[in-house]
Amino acid sequence: VLVYIYPKMDLSACLHAGSNYLSHSIPLSLSLSLSLSLSLSFCPESDYSYSGKAMAIKPGRHVWQTKALNPSETNSCIFIMNQISVASTSGPSLRKHILLNILGTIIKDPAYATLRTEEHLGYTVFSGSLSMKDVDYFYILLQGSHYTPNFMLKKVLEFLRSYRDTLVSLIKNGTSEHSSGDEWFRTVRTEALTHILSYPESQVGLAGHFAEIAQSSWPFFNRGEYVIAASKTLHKDQLLEFYDEFIEGVNARQLVIQIHGREYSFEKLKDIPHLDVFRNVTRFKSTLSPIQSGFIW
Repeated sequence: VLVYIYPKMDLSACLHAGSNYLSHSIPLSLSLSLSLSLSLSFCPESDYSYSGKAMAIKPGRHVWQTKALNPSETNSCIFIMNQISVASTSGPSLRKHILLNILGTIIKDPAYATLRTEEHLGYTVFSGSLSMKDVDYFYILLQGSHYTPNFMLKKVLEFLRSYRDTLVSLIKNGTSEHSSGDEWFRTVRTEALTHILSYPESQVGLAGHFAEIAQSSWPFFNRGEYVIAASKTLHKDQLLEFYDEFIEGVNARQLVIQIHGREYSFEKLKDIPHLDVFRNVTRFKSTLSPIQSGFIW
């Protein structure tokens, strides 16, 4: 559904979580609502001089509370996006891109195990990296109907806070399959590189892949050489520094799209730090600035 909607809304994006695509699991109503949310948040209206540009999220946690487009929809959805950086051949930005993909690789299974299997918060849990308008994002999506949207959001944020301890242990001790943190990091770095350098299997997907490269601010078909070179400069401690700065840091740029099903009305969010709650996305967007070509964090 999302793949069909994107062209209709002039939204160039790729949502992925390993080999699973969000469009395989999200009901139509939430797909429409989520796609609309992303389009409004990051694609300025026609009266902007930067039409089609991504918007720079300000540091902090910004929560957009909105209703599902289908009034009979029983599911609610939490979609957390942390804005990371603009894709670039620049060393610092490219290293962030690799670290983001490493994080997406290692957090997918724990997020699913905790939020779905252990806590039964919803039947759909995805996490990973998202690329839109040449900008990188980390994301977690949770969808379900048994708990309030506020409770779901709190549990996802609790998971992200607790995962830092898991990350510290992995970096220090490795796993049962990897005798040290260094060995573990080399393995997950290789897995992330394989994902970054892979190509879509279908002819349609391959055509879209190269079209996206040609239209991006990084129109180099030999980008794999840059990725490999940048990966060799990374070490395991940088992954924790990345997490502290871009995922859990006080200056992290986080947008939360909280879609409410029919059973739940808007409630005041409590005990969540760095919080900015809004329901008027046009007003929120007016406070943001477009990211210019070449904008690098």
